[in-house]
Amino acid sequence: MKKVFILIAIAALVMISCDNKTQKTGSANDSLAVDNIEDTLATETADTTKAVAITAENFDINDCLPAMRVQAADVLDCKPEDVFFDSYALVDVDHDGLPEVVVKSDEQYCKVLFSLADGKPALLARSWGATDLYFFEHGAAAQGGCGTGCMMSDCTLMKDSRPVTTFRSIEESNMEGEVVETTCTQDGKKITLVEFDKLYKQLGEQVDIELEMKEIDVEESAERSKLYDYAE
Repeated sequence: MKKVFILIAIAALVMISCDNKTQKTGSANDSLAVDNIEDTLATETADTTKAVAITAENFDINDCLPAMRVQAADVLDCKPEDVFFDSYALVDVDHDGLPEVVVKSDEQYCKVLFSLADGKPALLARSWGATDLYFFEHGAAAQGGCGTGCMMSDCTLMKDSRPVTTFRSIEESNMEGEVVETTCTQDGKKITLVEFDKLYKQLGEQVDIELEMKEIDVEESAERSKLYDYAE
């Protein structure tokens, strides 16, 4: 009987020890989210991903639009068939030789930045309403008003045309224009204003990119969308 109690006691101690290790590891990883951004940006990555990337030479906006509409609908809170993009421009925000694409909707007052690095469009950032899309050395941000007495900065830090992390700051002001509350998040989790400022600095200097918008052939786009829906 004593042996049984001893074995149970040993098992309990082992479980407690493992649980403590797990908790310590989790908290350590959480604290690295902001601190390791600089290391992530500095780390070189292999060029093998460029083989499957969509390039300026093989890019066809109509091939990409159906997937773009689906992703944009999630952030614009509407149905994909209600997303209407009328123009686009290829850009190279982070100067890695791989193009990104900005699509614009005058009807819905939005611009959306997509990556093409993995052979298909992936949403990086978007502006809407009173915000506008701004470009930086290492990313993009939608900045501007988000309501009465509200200012927002919704940022995406990029590397190799892919998102490293997303972070947001929302400032709320009173009638006198004094900031009464600032809420900051990173990848959906609350962070401090100090942590937000540190991430914002990693974007680098703001850069002026002249968007040479090209009109989208609406009829061609509609036909491609039908084929895409059938294939799905």
